[in-house]
Amino acid sequence: KKKSPSGGRRNLYSILGQITDRDMQLLLQLYEHKILTSHQVHELHFSSEHRARKRARQLYERGVLDRFRPHQHPGSQPHHYYLDDLGAKLVAGYLGVELKELRFRKDRIFRLSRSQRLNHLRQTNGFFTRLAYGCRRSPDAIRLSHWLGERRADRRRVKPDGMGCLETRGGLLGFWLELDRGTEPHGRLEVKMHQYAREGVLPESLPHLLLFCFPSEAREVRARRALLDLGSITVATTTLGRHRADPLGPIWLPVRSGRRFALPELPAPERGELYLPSEESLIPR
Repeated sequence: KKKSPSGGRRNLYSILGQITDRDMQLLLQLYEHKILTSHQVHELHFSSEHRARKRARQLYERGVLDRFRPHQHPGSQPHHYYLDDLGAKLVAGYLGVELKELRFRKDRIFRLSRSQRLNHLRQTNGFFTRLAYGCRRSPDAIRLSHWLGERRADRRRVKPDGMGCLETRGGLLGFWLELDRGTEPHGRLEVKMHQYAREGVLPESLPHLLLFCFPSEAREVRARRALLDLGSITVATTTLGRHRADPLGPIWLPVRSGRRFALPELPAPERGELYLPSEESLIPR
């Protein structure tokens, strides 16, 4: 059971002056992506895991964040942080809307914490936080400028696990992510590819890349047989292990290619201006 600090839980107005810009970005990310582990908070925003855990714990003690630790035997999972009621009020205030417009419900996180979907969401979020961490440590002028969750990445025909945009020396590079769990049959991957092919005939604001990340190299080899060369969107694959080890290294293997590329170096079709949603699109419609 959560313990309140000795001075009691603070209300919205008394805590506003203690919320930094970095805190606010974390709250917006938790609103969109639901949960982040303490390690993922470190990868996104902090120079050390110790500092990330300390700040997340402070926000928890002040009622801005809540947390849970999934059961694991043997060993233990890190704390998983999500918005508490006060954090949701801060997000609503930042976006300039009433709290009810966010459709925020903590009980959904409670159900998520006990569902099989939690592991997939944690791995998907971990893909993006690892990429953000790689960008922060890179000597090159590169950063993860946008990270959209399932809802905002959703298109009419396709439902990727997320969408990202890298800001590189060569311009913006947009991508969809499909994080494979190793459970989809060959036929399901083929159907998914045809859905992306139909999406590819739509406006030029589509992402440049469709990235598949697989749980193992054996799964990557088998699954690549079902993947298509879409032409209008470059399709490339890697494994979670490769991505964790070196997110900006030469780990991506395009369809119909014999060598791997770094993400910013993947051959990509020419595009017009990318459609990049504003923060206002966070508000459900």
